[in-house]
Amino acid sequence: MYFRSKRDFWLICLWLTFSSILILGIINLNPIAISFGLIVVAVGCWFQFTTGYTLGEKALSIQCGPLNKTISYHEIQRVRKIRTFQSGPALSIERLEIIHGEPANSIFISPEYREDFVSKLKQRCPQMKIEGSIRS
Repeated sequence: MYFRSKRDFWLICLWLTFSSILILGIINLNPIAISFGLIVVAVGCWFQFTTGYTLGEKALSIQCGPLNKTISYHEIQRVRKIRTFQSGPALSIERLEIIHGEPANSIFISPEYREDFVSKLKQRCPQMKIEGSIRS
């Protein structure tokens, strides 16, 4: 089951602002601005359209642009709702922190339908603890 990342409005605005560099470069025929703008737009699209989370048969798969991570369900210890700008495969500051592995590591994700995601994840990892409320 696939869950795409929630997208914050401010991130979309930031991406559109950087995209305007490409437009200005084209208008002014500036090859440096065009090159920079194309790179920013391409990378932005890659991250915007590929960031998501798949609940597979045996593991949670996380994809964010060129980055991929797989976490086995038996490694997941707990999950909690968090608001943070800390780096992670998420397009929103409204995130879930998933603590997994030994020693404990964490990863921040932002599924669009957070409650449904946690419910489906809990079915696959009965040992997982849910800290606090997951509701928005």
